[in-house]
Amino acid sequence: LWYRDEAQFEQALKSGEIPMGQYYHDVTGLAAADGFHVRSTFPKEGGIQDSGNWVLSRASTKVEEAHAFIDFMSQPSMQGVMSRKVGTTPTLKKEVLDLKPEEFAA
Repeated sequence: LWYRDEAQFEQALKSGEIPMGQYYHDVTGLAAADGFHVRSTFPKEGGIQDSGNWVLSRASTKVEEAHAFIDFMSQPSMQGVMSRKVGTTPTLKKEVLDLKPEEFAA
């Protein structure tokens, strides 16, 4: 089953139209924290690795704002906040972050 966006997929899960599917691990955690009956399951061979990037289009008229956003989100303090609140993996080295060892293991 293909879906056009995350909202459509989420609704299909909630309504029972589909029993399972590929969903972002961090979004699954947030949904579970809100009482939605979902869980992340990884194959015994290991999880799927994925990455994303922040990019700036040449056509952008907001170059300074985009650079300010990327700089802000790349700060060690913000990387810690994102890891704690959203469940994403930080992109910075462990030594510069304020995350505790148990937070890295989560």
